Amino acid sequence: MNCEQRIDKCFVRELEVTALSGENVKLLISQKWIGDVGVVVWDSALMFSKFLERRSQLNPQYFRNKVALELGAGTGICGLVASVLGCDVILTDIPSIVPLLETNIENNKDLIALCGRKVVAHSWKWASFDTFEQVLRCLESNTMSLDYVFISDCIYYEQGMHSLIESIIWLCERFKNSLEIYLCYEEREEHSALVETFFRSLSSTSTISWTEIGAEEHDPCFTSPDIHLILIKPVKQ
Repeated sequence: MNCEQRIDKCFVRELEVTALSGENVKLLISQKWIGDVGVVVWDSALMFSKFLERRSQLNPQYFRNKVALELGAGTGICGLVASVLGCDVILTDIPSIVPLLETNIENNKDLIALCGRKVVAHSWKWASFDTFEQVLRCLESNTMSLDYVFISDCIYYEQGMHSLIESIIWLCERFKNSLEIYLCYEEREEHSALVETFFRSLSSTSTISWTEIGAEEHDPCFTSPDIHLILIKPVKQ
């Protein structure tokens, strides 16, 4: 089923990525002309995606046969990039965004299959921990492990911030032996107080640590001083 049948007035962006195999491949990312903030590819998601690609180039084993979860996935671009780098991926967002995620999985299903990976879309409300096992099971995998969480441009409204923080803390506790959480955001003056509160809350939590990833680790062609990439990890007890 094509994009026009699934969701109204889409346009497609191509993103070239060097896959785990070493081949240059093109992901097709449908976006919507009209809709909520989650229906287009933002600069932070693009920079984050190219960071993932560069990390895989430096260490081809980094994503191989791992499981990744994307929160607030929007178009799903970051998770889809991770899939061609070796990850099985669960893309999550609110129910109204899931059809767009499913469209982008459909757009790239042959490429995902060629890479030998699985990508699924599922709605998940942050901090709804009683339903999380159901989210993990949608991969239909024998393992219930989780290696990576990707979060791009999700610190923008106060109502959801506390649930996002709760989710980060809970995931670090649930998967404390393996998990790395990558969070990317773009500086915006109207959200500066919210971002400050977010990181103050993270810093006050003794079970997690966070650090900013320096620009030297970004793709040099896809970096900006206004876009920040953060690594969050459980504190080893």
